[in-house]
Amino acid sequence: MHFLTREEIVRFGIDRREFVETPWRFENTSHGVSKITVTRKADGVSFRRMDWRLFCAGKDHARLMIVRQSDKVVAGSLLVSLIAGSAQPLKLAALAVRMGDYAVLNVVVASDTVKNWSTLSHLQMAETASLPGGDAGDV
Repeated sequence: MHFLTREEIVRFGIDRREFVETPWRFENTSHGVSKITVTRKADGVSFRRMDWRLFCAGKDHARLMIVRQSDKVVAGSLLVSLIAGSAQPLKLAALAVRMGDYAVLNVVVASDTVKNWSTLSHLQMAETASLPGGDAGDV
């Protein structure tokens, strides 16, 4: 048995979407919710997977963990901005932990912020890497 990769699904014409996401699902093991998104990379051929996990981190906070596939290894930290409607973008700076081709971002956000997110039809995300030597670049 062979499971098709996202690249194969597009190449065979089964589904040509640039962006695919699963619905949020409950996880019994972490008592939270998670979803997966897959986005076409700038090369137009390959895709990048991102896992989103949100769970309770106390009475007034939630922990957002983003496990993102990276096509290049960046030594430094990532700045993730979540754009929620017309509100000021929420900047989530976190030191990324690298595991092979993946970077894991772990940040704590106020529960009121998460409640506001749930009222929106979508969130946008932008990522910037802080590289050694003070340079910054999109990833």
